[in-house]
Amino acid sequence: MCKGIGSPKVCRGPDTCIAHEARNRNLFDVNESLIQLDPRKGLKLTGWFRPANWDEFGADGLEMSDLDLGGSGPVLIPGTTRLIGGGKQGVLYLLDTAQPRSPCIASLTNTCLSSASPNPVQSFQVAPPPPPPNEYYRQLFGGPVIWSRPANQGGSLAFVWRENDYLRSYLVSDKFEGCDTNRPAPTTSQNCPSFAQSTDFTDRHPGGILALSADGVDASTAIVWASVSRVMNGPGKLIAFKAVPEPSTPTLLTKLWDSELCEEDRLEGGSDFIPPTVANGKVYLATGANEVEVFGLSEPRQCVPQLTPDLGPMLQ
Repeated sequence: MCKGIGSPKVCRGPDTCIAHEARNRNLFDVNESLIQLDPRKGLKLTGWFRPANWDEFGADGLEMSDLDLGGSGPVLIPGTTRLIGGGKQGVLYLLDTAQPRSPCIASLTNTCLSSASPNPVQSFQVAPPPPPPNEYYRQLFGGPVIWSRPANQGGSLAFVWRENDYLRSYLVSDKFEGCDTNRPAPTTSQNCPSFAQSTDFTDRHPGGILALSADGVDASTAIVWASVSRVMNGPGKLIAFKAVPEPSTPTLLTKLWDSELCEEDRLEGGSDFIPPTVANGKVYLATGANEVEVFGLSEPRQCVPQLTPDLGPMLQ
């Protein structure tokens, strides 16, 4: 019997919650893992990490409840040996990837991912799960984006927009700053408050898929671009936020613009997992309508915002 969450159809058989290993130990299962591959060695697996709850039963078991760790890709923090990433459980992980000082052969019991720090260095729920019966919909699909800045310019910021949540930013160095890492079971609680967040909320799949543009470290030019869907396989929306809060509202990511302010800017289709691309002074967004929408600077114009119809409950 499935004791996870969501539809019983997504529950895995008991065999997937077992990590198999060949007799010679050269081959082993890496279900629900981040893996490190070496292109100099024919893409040999040289390090890996797997959350401890990957094979648990119940609402937080990754395999049992279809909470894939690979829902969002990993992102390296520039200038460090650290990376951050998350998945469908809505948990962000910070991992150390420093190479072991002595040769290491990865196995089921030896991850070989880091000799400097035990992994994860940090992990936390981005936000509390939504109340039942929608607690499954807490997923991270858009990998975090990082705006790399030196400490004397305010430090680097990481941005993420989980499903059923707000756009959030975090101050990062070689770790998430301002986190309480001493409390037990970090993946079950929100113990790393965000630096700032938006007032815009999305309860639609797949959350916000992000990109960032800036003229170097100039905060006045930094914009977070977010692509969201208003309904599965339906209309989408492109939103621009200031990447740095105003001094008068130090915890608010201010919205600058969105594609529904003017009727002619509306998006016919969403773009589930495709981030906006910023180049040549324009923003390009591929959509589910088999089109690439291009946005750029235009002459001042008067727009009458159109009422957005209620498209019903969230669809997955």
